Amino acid sequence: MKKFLIGCILVSLFFLTTVSAKEEIYYGEYGPFHDWSMEQIGESDTVQVEYEKRYRWYYDEITYGDYTLLGDVTDEYPKQDLKQSKQGDWSDWSMQQPENMEKRQIEKEQLYRFRTMRPIRYIYFYDAEGSGERLNIPEIRIYAKGQKVDYRATCDTCSSNLVDGIQDGNTKDLGNEMMESSTLILDLQKEYDIDDISVEIYLYDTGKSAKRLTYGFTDTTEVPTQFFVYNPFKAKFTSDTKDDICQIEFTSFSLQMGNPKWREFQYSKEAVNKTITTEVLYGIFYRYRDTYYRQYRKTRHETEAYTKEKPEQYQHKIKDDYQEWYRYRTRDKVVLSGDWIITEEDFSIDSFIKEKTREVTFQTDLDLSKNGVYDIVFDLGFKKVKKKIVVDILKNDQKQYQEVQEEIKLIERDIEKVSRLNDSKEREGRLSKLREQAIKLYEQRKELKDKLSFPNKKIGIDAKMWWYLLFILLIFLIFYLAYRKYRYEKR
Repeated sequence: MKKFLIGCILVSLFFLTTVSAKEEIYYGEYGPFHDWSMEQIGESDTVQVEYEKRYRWYYDEITYGDYTLLGDVTDEYPKQDLKQSKQGDWSDWSMQQPENMEKRQIEKEQLYRFRTMRPIRYIYFYDAEGSGERLNIPEIRIYAKGQKVDYRATCDTCSSNLVDGIQDGNTKDLGNEMMESSTLILDLQKEYDIDDISVEIYLYDTGKSAKRLTYGFTDTTEVPTQFFVYNPFKAKFTSDTKDDICQIEFTSFSLQMGNPKWREFQYSKEAVNKTITTEVLYGIFYRYRDTYYRQYRKTRHETEAYTKEKPEQYQHKIKDDYQEWYRYRTRDKVVLSGDWIITEEDFSIDSFIKEKTREVTFQTDLDLSKNGVYDIVFDLGFKKVKKKIVVDILKNDQKQYQEVQEEIKLIERDIEKVSRLNDSKEREGRLSKLREQAIKLYEQRKELKDKLSFPNKKIGIDAKMWWYLLFILLIFLIFYLAYRKYRYEKR
């Protein structure tokens, strides 16, 4: 344990002698940064390094296509955006049950499906049969919902007065003749539903045989004529006098089915009656509508260059594709010795500069041949540092001691000579000055002698260092007492 304490003391003394001369470090301002590069730079107290990762960036360009059924994609648009959807229109009602599909909505109803004939504008009269291969038609009246319709008539082979005579209100006009090969066309001048139309016709014929005439409804005068419905009626009468006129009125119940044009199908929960102009089907009907999703394709655009900040339009970084870039800047550093005492005659002032990154100059009045305190100013380039230097060289003290000894011998001789002078006033004045000089020389000789008698004066541990030493020894003592107590309790 004694060896341990001795070792601790020696270590403490070494520590104190090491740190007693603390170096003085001076730094300049940092210069501008060098350009960025991928060369890795080591950081130190004179080199400041900035580091950054640079990435490649990308953005996805979305191009949209049509809305299609779920999963129904194309090579051009291979993806679907499930957040962009819309419902399609309801399908037509059908008695065929639709296939169940994802996102398909199906409705089932018991309905009447019906459709009505499209409206007509023209009424054709043809296939007339009467005596003498002609039929006399004094008047033709057309009504729509009970209201008389003004029409325009055309007929190329009828009698010349028939076109005007059949709607002049004279039901006894016997000169309106229609030949068996004639075709009379009535233009109602606008469209009417067939169910709303009734035909009132007046006929005159003196023959004994049955009279025949056909009329049909259509929406155009194009050839071939497509009659929606027609009525080939026969009338048995004989006109004995000119007042003997046959009047016949027809409604839609008199019509027969031809080749009609139909409106779109309609559906109703209420009952719909079937007629010549209305088709009706009753039963269970289905309809459905699907949900459609927007097709799209995603095209990725990537940058070639690596950058720290994302370029405009490029929102995302490619996290696993990056480069490491560095830049650095430097500053000057000068380390000066903390020991400003010169004890060797071959000392070089450059040894005060322990480290430098630039040229350091100095100015001083230093004289190594004489011990004393001198000023020195170091020009570090970025600042000037002024220090006090102590020259304390042993040979200088020895030389000065000899010089002081010689001066003392001389001054003692002078004192002896002056003490022999007869003039007491002059003698006392000169002796007083010589004695003052002698006293100063004696004191100087004593100081030099004391210095020369202490060869280890260069170690010099100041008072602060002694406090450090006492603190360290106290710590070791506490550890030692604790160790002794631990050993004692263990026994």
